[in-house]
This record gives sequence, structure tokens and C-alpha cells, in this order.
Amino acid sequence: SWRWETYRIGNRPAVKLTMRGKSLAVCLALDPKSLKHTKYAAARDLSEVKAYTRTPSMYAIKTDKRLANAKELIARVMNELGVALKQNTEHIDYAAQYPYESTDALVGKKLIKVLTDEQAQSGEKFKPSEVRQSVTVKEADELMRDEVAATLVEKSGGQSDTTKKGIINIDTLSEHFNSGEVVTLDEIKKRIKGFNGKITYIKVLARGMLDKALTVEADAFSPQAVKMIVLTGGKAIKK
Repeated sequence: SWRWETYRIGNRPAVKLTMRGKSLAVCLALDPKSLKHTKYAAARDLSEVKAYTRTPSMYAIKTDKRLANAKELIARVMNELGVALKQNTEHIDYAAQYPYESTDALVGKKLIKVLTDEQAQSGEKFKPSEVRQSVTVKEADELMRDEVAATLVEKSGGQSDTTKKGIINIDTLSEHFNSGEVVTLDEIKKRIKGFNGKITYIKVLARGMLDKALTVEADAFSPQAVKMIVLTGGKAIKK
């Protein structure tokens, strides 16, 4: 799979390996709550994400210490699933078997996909599989890079009126709009008490938590706001 490598015990997913930015991450069939207040507390809880409901504990491997911890977590999964550790297994040096290769070589072997400019700008190839019920600013930053968020902003082709600029925060929109609704400047003025009715240009900023899918039409977005909107199944549409 282009998304992850899955290891199963029978028909049950036990471990998934996936890339998170430049880091390898291991997703385990462990209860994330059981890892809190332990040395594995850095594990992320992805139980709300449909693709990870059976492997909800994600642990990013960024250091040698994290690698050692990941091995311990994998052993814990195997133990809970009743899988015995084989003795006297042959050591295989996979790193030696797969030496460094250039990007062009990997493209030639079809191990790297090349996107056209049109695909990259459309965002179709970047749409996240991890649609969440809710997301905080911190979580959004960890789940998506700024450059990916930039490709996910849709363009309406409209013209911005910069006569009087204003801002609105994501958590404020979450408070005043229902899931599936379209957020526009006109609707913001109608629903949010005290909002300046003379505002003609609105920028959406990230704050707090978003817990619903919204289609937000605005003149500008912060990268974090786009991430929060997209990760909860909504759309960010820029004039």
C-alpha cells in the first residue's frame, strides 16, 4: 500500500508501518490509554480515525531510544495476541540488501510517485485519509505539514475586497455553525454577536478545537486553520 505496510495475525491487523513526514511510525493494536503515564506516552491516540481503529496507538520513531521503545511495544502486541517469539532466528541485514538509491532510480522502479503540477495544485493526491471527529491546533500541526495544507486550499476565483480586514478563529466558527454548513462572511455577521458588520475581508485563524466538518469560504487562512478544517472533513475555499 502507498499509505502503510500492514502485518496481520490471521485476519487481525497487529501492526502498521507508515511515514509521518520524514519519520517512520508504528501503529499498534494497543489501547492508547494504557500507554499514558508510561515511557511510551508520546504515542498518539488515533482511535477516532477509521483507518486506524484496529491499530490506534501510533508511535513515531525519531531516535534510537524511540526505536528501542517501538520494539518493546511490538513485543507487547505479540504477547497480547498470543504470538510466541521464535528462537534462533536468522539475522538478515536488510540495510545491506537495499542500499541508498537516488530519487531518479526510485522513480524508475516505481517506488516513488511523480505528481503533475495539476495534481499537486488540485490537492486530490494529498487529501488525508485521517478524517477526525475533532482536532486541536497542536494535533493538526503534527498530522499535516504546512506545504501540504497549502495545496488543499480550494480557489473560488472571486475577488477580495480589502477595504476593512478582520479575523475569525476556528473555535468561534465551531461554536456558531453546525456540521455540514457553509461558513461565509455574511453568515458570520448574522450569527456572531458583536462581530464588526463593516468587515469586508476575513482571515481564518487557528485556535482551540474544531469538532465538525465545515466548508469555510474566506479571503485568507492560516496554515493551521486549513489543517483543522480539512482534517475534520471540511473544505477551505479562498477567494
